[in-house]
This record gives sequence, structure tokens and C-alpha cells, in this order.
Amino acid sequence: GNTVQRFVSSMEARPQAARVALETVLGIFRRITDSPAEQKFRRIRISNPTFQNKVASHAGGRDLLLAANFRYAGEDSLEYQHEDIVPLLVASSVLEIA
Repeated sequence: GNTVQRFVSSMEARPQAARVALETVLGIFRRITDSPAEQKFRRIRISNPTFQNKVASHAGGRDLLLAANFRYAGEDSLEYQHEDIVPLLVASSVLEIA
């Protein structure tokens, strides 16, 4: 709730960039919920240029992932370490109405 609102309000001047960031995060969540056993979908390299440009460069971008139970795994990764995908389904539904 609050994390999403903070992110969206920080992007009000750039609605297209906000939409791209939200769609990127939703895509990350969707890949995990569609293929929960695939470990490669659970880890995001923070230095990845696409992730940097579309999500991390925006205020609150990483916070969206942290709010959805992603955790830092080393210096350059965020990882969804839970077996339960329900939190991602809930987070997806919240983001879809943002």
C-alpha cells in the first residue's frame, strides 16, 4: 500500500516511466508465479542495465520488490526466497490497480 503509493506519487511527473516500471515489476512477479520452481526467475541482478533503467533508477523501485518479500542476496542481487507464491499474487493484484 504505502510503498506503492510512494512509488506512484514519485513518478506522477513521468507517467510513462511509472507504467513501464510497474509493468516490469509485474513481469518479474508473473514469471515466478507461473514457474515457481524456476530459480532463475527468482533472482534479479541489481546491476542489470534493464532493471536499472526500468525499475531501480526510480525512487521506491527497489522498495516495491522488498515489500513483496524479495531480499538482498549478495551485493548485486535481489532474490525471492520463499516457497509460498501467495505474497507475490497479492502484490501483483495491488500493483495492477495502482
